[in-house]
Amino acid sequence: MRASTEFELNARKILTANGYARSGNWNVSDYYKINAAMRLSEYRLFINVWGSGKKEIIPFSEWASTPTLSWYQDYNSVKHNRHDEFPKASLKNVLFAVGAVFSIVFAQFHMLIFNQYQNTWAWRSDDNYELSGTDTLFSVILPQTWHENEMYDFLWKDVKKSVDPFQKFVFQ
Repeated sequence: MRASTEFELNARKILTANGYARSGNWNVSDYYKINAAMRLSEYRLFINVWGSGKKEIIPFSEWASTPTLSWYQDYNSVKHNRHDEFPKASLKNVLFAVGAVFSIVFAQFHMLIFNQYQNTWAWRSDDNYELSGTDTLFSVILPQTWHENEMYDFLWKDVKKSVDPFQKFVFQ
């Protein structure tokens, strides 16, 4: 439950920081809008401490084709009716919720999610770069579909002179 609410908080803050607003309760259809800016559906995570080797999970894979997330729907069911829906509080859903938090925070802060003082290393795997910290639960392969014109460079010498260095992403 805690990981899913942390995902909600991060998604909501990203949307509101960029001017998105709507009345009433927010839901996964609102949070889905961040996929356009962050490509969370393409984040491939690996649990590095899985008994049989690394375990791959893709918490937002459903967002590649639909604005739903099964693990999130199960979380909502359990949240609103624990007595009847508790079997949906599965280990798989926990892993997806924790992986979702890792993905959304990594999308915002990149390498600093591991620890700003920790060595971060990368290795090549199937023409992808798998990123990991030395003592972290997850490693990650980032989206590979960004076009050059969709990326930005963070050059501190340029950013520190800007009056408004933050660009807004318009979520529809």
